[in-house]
Amino acid sequence: MRWEIMGYDSLEPMFDKPFTVECQSDDQVIELLKCLASRHLEPYEILSCFLPVDSGRRRSHLDISPANGLKGRGYMTKDNPYYTANIADQQRPTP
Repeated sequence: MRWEIMGYDSLEPMFDKPFTVECQSDDQVIELLKCLASRHLEPYEILSCFLPVDSGRRRSHLDISPANGLKGRGYMTKDNPYYTANIADQQRPTP
């Protein structure tokens, strides 16, 4: 399945245009979003994302939310800068 990926810093796009990737499953595109988001984190911030929820020290930097928009199924990271993934328009060519 083709997914359109976009990154934002606040409301400003971080890329000139979205890029399209092939992912075999939703889990794969979710992992891709987590990798992109982790680029902006310090090691201790990444580690804190894996603490138990009830620890009081867990951070949500790598949590993924559903982002069902006009294009249908999608996902997004929660913290700024943030990344989105939506099903790509089937008529748009892959770069």
